[in-house]
Amino acid sequence: MTKTHSRPYTSTDNPYSEAHFKTLKYRPTFPQRFQNIEQARAHCRELFDWYNHQHRHSGIGLMTPAAVHYGDATELHTQRALAAGSRRSGTSLMLSESSGESPLQVLWPN
Repeated sequence: MTKTHSRPYTSTDNPYSEAHFKTLKYRPTFPQRFQNIEQARAHCRELFDWYNHQHRHSGIGLMTPAAVHYGDATELHTQRALAAGSRRSGTSLMLSESSGESPLQVLWPN
């Protein structure tokens, strides 16, 4: 009998690890071989930064893990709902950087 390396009473460790490994392996930047351990570590650092801050996950509402972790998901869902509502009503939302007004402005078509 061999000892398991999974956390006790956590049966879902392996699927998450496998999904993450598949994402790593199928990225276009994944090399055939790493020349050394430093190259592998550098590649993984870049990948984890992308994965956590840019890659949108369908399982968490097309949010990034960082947005969910840092509590920004609720605000992003609200912004998406506003944008979806404006599309249905025939208005469009436009970001305004030059004025001191709220960044979201409702614009009506002419």
